[in-house]
Amino acid sequence: MPVPHYYRLVLPLYTGGTTRTLKSGKVTKPTKKHWLTMNNYRNWHYQTADSTKKKFKEAVKPQILALPDLTALWGVVHLHYTLYPPNRQTRDLMNAVAIIDKYFSDALVELGKLTDDDLDNIRSLSCNAENIDKANPRMEVVITQH
Repeated sequence: MPVPHYYRLVLPLYTGGTTRTLKSGKVTKPTKKHWLTMNNYRNWHYQTADSTKKKFKEAVKPQILALPDLTALWGVVHLHYTLYPPNRQTRDLMNAVAIIDKYFSDALVELGKLTDDDLDNIRSLSCNAENIDKANPRMEVVITQH
C-alpha cells in the first residue's frame, strides 16, 4: 500500500463552549470558550493556558493517533496551516497560527508521532486564510515531507 504524500487534520480555533449532562439528567451551562490566539494566550493565567493546551490535545488526539510515526516515515516535516474564520472580524493570521502551531506541535511529540518539535523535525511551516466558514470555523493543517 503506497504511503500518502500528505496528511490533513482539522484543528479547533477554541476550546470550551461545551455542556455536560450530569447523572441527575441536568444539563450544565456551557463552559467558557477560550479562543486560541496570541493576544489571549499572553493574558491568560498559567493555569488557563495549561488547561486550554490539554483540552486542545484531547480534541485532536484521535486524528493524531491515526497518523504513522512521522519521524520514522519522513524524518523532517513541513506544516501548512489554513484558517477558516467564523466571521468577517479583522484578524491577524499569525495571532491564531502561533498558538495552534505550538499546541499542535507539542501534541505530535507527546503522542509519539515526532521525536521533538525542533528544527531537526519541523524545518518549515506556512499558512494562509480562506473564506469565512460560519458553520465550521477551523484551522486545517497539512503535514508533508520537507
